[in-house]
Amino acid sequence: MQRWELAIVLLGLVVIELVAIAHTILHYPIALDLIPIAPSHILLAPTTPNVTVVLGSNETSANVTVITSNRLQLLQNPDFYSSPDYWLCIPGNYLSCNWSSSDIDASGRVVQIEGYIPLNGTSDAAFIVQSVTIPTTAQSIIIEARMKAFSLFVANYTWYLGLYDPETGIFYGAVNSTNLNPTYTDIAVNLTGSIVPGRTYYALVGINATSYNLSSWLPISLSAYIQLSIDSVYLYVNTSTYTFSGAVIGINTTNATAWGRLVFSQMSSQSGLNASLELFNATGASSGKLVVLDGIVQNVSTNWVILGPPPPGYTSGYVMLETSKTSPTNSTIYLLLELCYGGPGAGACTYYPLSVTIDPLRCLHHSVLVAKPIKLHIHVHYATPIGLRK
Repeated sequence: MQRWELAIVLLGLVVIELVAIAHTILHYPIALDLIPIAPSHILLAPTTPNVTVVLGSNETSANVTVITSNRLQLLQNPDFYSSPDYWLCIPGNYLSCNWSSSDIDASGRVVQIEGYIPLNGTSDAAFIVQSVTIPTTAQSIIIEARMKAFSLFVANYTWYLGLYDPETGIFYGAVNSTNLNPTYTDIAVNLTGSIVPGRTYYALVGINATSYNLSSWLPISLSAYIQLSIDSVYLYVNTSTYTFSGAVIGINTTNATAWGRLVFSQMSSQSGLNASLELFNATGASSGKLVVLDGIVQNVSTNWVILGPPPPGYTSGYVMLETSKTSPTNSTIYLLLELCYGGPGAGACTYYPLSVTIDPLRCLHHSVLVAKPIKLHIHVHYATPIGLRK
């Protein structure tokens, strides 16, 4: 065989081999390219009050503890920040009520009951009041106020903090002749057992002051002065139900779009538990709810919702919890956050374990005064708006 003939044969063999190799390289990766690779997803702790989140390794799991509360605050505008709205004044002959824009040591704006009383042994009183209905589920009732007093030429005064029953004329609360501090002091009164759930009362704070009798020997006319400054008044009721509503976990995607849903896994200590868990995206679209009624799971998963890269300042999605519980025992719901990248339930899917523990907070009050029932002669129909002082 001539050399040129041998060269042609060898070249042919090389071409055949290259074709075979090319066929192998081009054929097999085609199927692999059709399988989406799951991008990195990160679970985030929200800033929701009463929610604690412990994230697992690489932020791919989370243990969430939610503090539920059976404590309700019933009064409108309890801190007088923007106005004296909702509060009324029952003035005396000399004492009146004013809303002040500022005061030393106050947390914000205050209401002041004040006035000048003749120095002849005269007594006078004034009160601020707000109508409030006690829930029928109330189990304990605490009224709290932050206040101080200043007096000049006042022989004695009595301050009041509690609830007034307009039907019976009985006041339930603290009736105290001990002088208040000249700086703001927090005072709490336990009204449990004195107040009937379902009834309407007036939350009441006020003062009754008596001046010295110096008129017989004073060469000039002077007056006593009294000022009761009220920084805030709160009325707390503990009910038989522990509640919470808010975000419990956040979700961030990075340069990818996924479809997500919540899947129920298991539950512990479900006694008296009502709950719903819902997955939202950054635009507010919802997956629908995974529902627990009286400890029984109603559906094992939510629907799907799309989760894309979030706008600046947002997360891709978050899980919302609404719950109410009649039992003070802990309950834990175990979930899976399922994310799929080829559509709902399609393509590569990743599961993120979530546990949500619902912990009822037993509210305890310390250093509280005991309510006293007394007959109090006030005329709530004479109540007028509180004056404004600039």
